[in-house]
Amino acid sequence: MSEISFIAKIYDTSYNNAVQLSNMQMDGDTDNLVRATENLLNHAEYKKFLNDRGITDDAIKQYKLGYAGDGILYPVILNGIQVDTRTYDPHANKDAGETKIRSRKNAKALLFPYDDWVNDDRPTLLTAGENDTILARIKGFIAVETTLGEGSIPKLLINKFKGRKVYITYDCDEAGRKLVV
Repeated sequence: MSEISFIAKIYDTSYNNAVQLSNMQMDGDTDNLVRATENLLNHAEYKKFLNDRGITDDAIKQYKLGYAGDGILYPVILNGIQVDTRTYDPHANKDAGETKIRSRKNAKALLFPYDDWVNDDRPTLLTAGENDTILARIKGFIAVETTLGEGSIPKLLINKFKGRKVYITYDCDEAGRKLVV
């Protein structure tokens, strides 16, 4: 079996989707994530920002949130392999066209936190953002979010929803009301 065929089997997806997943693997190692998490835990402003919203230091460590100079990092990890990083800038000026959260260039819609979700078959909350997802998980729910926002479909991983009961719990803002199913 080829590497791509193996990836297709693991993710229950097509060969073409497996090629895309294979190409998404980021360079780097777990030491970078550990350092970024330590940086966030030592960044008083961003740590307070998360803690004030109910995201504990333990959750920061569990989901490997970090800081590398341009915002709060949310690594997107599939089977232990980092394939994207979402960067949240709480200071973004929406009026100036700055985005609050962004993925790497040419990112595909994926699931956060995939590894914590994929093997848990309890009903799932599909939430609207990384922070909402982490908060739901802290409260004992099984939650996941699509990394490109409400209504985005994680086509590369869509088969992982087969047979699951999913509750869509998007925000009641404009983006949340434009649900595309």
